[in-house]
Amino acid sequence: MSTTLDTIIFITVAFAGTGAPLLNLMLGQIILKMLISLLLIPLVRWVRTQVPSTPADLTAQP
Repeated sequence: MSTTLDTIIFITVAFAGTGAPLLNLMLGQIILKMLISLLLIPLVRWVRTQVPSTPADLTAQP
């Protein structure tokens, strides 16, 4: 939801009055943001499982 609202506001402010196809720009940006999120969320979750969450975990001896 926030991605869509952000896109609508940004594209409207950035390209209003230029004659650019605003709806096409909005749809393209929303689709691209969603694809990037779908690719990065699993990566971020995996990295978070590999990194200790507290400083005490850093000093723990295996």
